[in-house]
Amino acid sequence: MKLLSNIPIFALALSLIGGFPLPSIAQESRWGSPDEDAVKFIKAVEAKWASSACGPQPDLKDVFADDFQGTSPTGRRYGKEEAITTDTKSLSRDCQLGEVKVRFFGDSIAIAYGAESTITRDNNGKETKRCLVWTDTWLKRAGKWQIVAAQDTIVPCNPQAVLRALDYRLLARSVTQASLQYPRLTGRWSERRPALSPRLE
Repeated sequence: MKLLSNIPIFALALSLIGGFPLPSIAQESRWGSPDEDAVKFIKAVEAKWASSACGPQPDLKDVFADDFQGTSPTGRRYGKEEAITTDTKSLSRDCQLGEVKVRFFGDSIAIAYGAESTITRDNNGKETKRCLVWTDTWLKRAGKWQIVAAQDTIVPCNPQAVLRALDYRLLARSVTQASLQYPRLTGRWSERRPALSPRLE
């Protein structure tokens, strides 16, 4: 009888809990300051990755997570080993890192929005400048920042296009314009150079 008498009270408690959901904690976001150590570190690593098409960057293996997954402009997925490998027989030149912006989401997630360019040479010796914008996802694990994901997009090589692409509000429109103007650019640089880093396909 005592158990039965407690049933209405238990049902009332459940109804009250269901009617008043617990408050959720919103994940705050902010733009990183150029003076922050984390921002300096992320930009330094991004500069090394941008330079990897022009020469090997051995230190990259320590900043890519083992479960890293990248997406090239062709939509192909690639992992850590492919991301940090440089084909020394097919190097580019004049690798340049453009503007990089870092936005933090809480204390352990950061998104880097950047741009880069390089000059590649095809099989006939013709040089072509290639430009792209990218979004890299960083995760802080055990006190260590690592890249866990990357998404790359080819854009026309002019400053206005890069600035538009870096502005997340206009990113979709910039990608559409790039695909219309450069319909044959199907890799992070070109499908004719499969040995390049997947970020530069």
